[in-house]
Amino acid sequence: MKKILSCLLAATSVFGFCALSYTSSAAEVSEQQSVQESEEVSEQQSIQESAEVSEQQSVQESAEVSEQQSIQESTEAKDTELVFIIDKSGSMSGLKSDTIGNFNSVINEQKKDTENGKVYVTTVMFNQIHSKVHDREDIASIAEMTDSDYIARGSTALLDAVGDILTDLSKAESIKERNVVVAIITDGYENCSKKYSKNQVKEIIESCEKDGWKILFFGAGVDAFSDKSGAGLGIRKDRLWTVDHSRSGVDKAFGCVSDIVRDTRTGK
Repeated sequence: MKKILSCLLAATSVFGFCALSYTSSAAEVSEQQSVQESEEVSEQQSIQESAEVSEQQSVQESAEVSEQQSIQESTEAKDTELVFIIDKSGSMSGLKSDTIGNFNSVINEQKKDTENGKVYVTTVMFNQIHSKVHDREDIASIAEMTDSDYIARGSTALLDAVGDILTDLSKAESIKERNVVVAIITDGYENCSKKYSKNQVKEIIESCEKDGWKILFFGAGVDAFSDKSGAGLGIRKDRLWTVDHSRSGVDKAFGCVSDIVRDTRTGK
């Protein structure tokens, strides 16, 4: 009987030990799982936080780059297209030297400004026909006009000259990003155009002005505000000038052109 009791006690002790060992092992496993899960959660959080920080940094950097580009674009001076459409009909012969001298003065004055974008010059002479002396040439390469460049004779096909040149220029893709100043200088009324009507030219001018072009009209000895002249072409009234058919009148016309080009280039 004692042996039996002894065996039972031994068995109970072993069972208790085993149970204790099992409980301890289970606790250790549970603890390890908890630690592992905690580490995994921590790692996932760390990855997520890192991704969020990276995304925020990327968004911030993108915004900063965009802002810098915007500032740079706003401070960069735009290039300018300067277009002369000059009457060379017979009645302009008495103003030939004044026209040549003033044209050269405007070009030389604008050449001095090297800080406010480039200037590209188009010069068109017209009587019953029209021809280009310069075709969107860098102002730095423009030589002074001479007597051989300006020979006054013939009639006044104003509509054909203006219609052709503005239509041609408006097709140029690069001109959309530039300032455009067009100066029309004449001492007579339209009398021999064949290609364009007044209404057609008016529509072309109004379209160009909507695109921000500055179209200036100078009537030397003619009423620029007449329906037969600049006003009839739809040009804005604040860009029409009637000047004397004289040296002082030509001086005034080209002086206004120079001032407006300067103000346009400097953003005034």
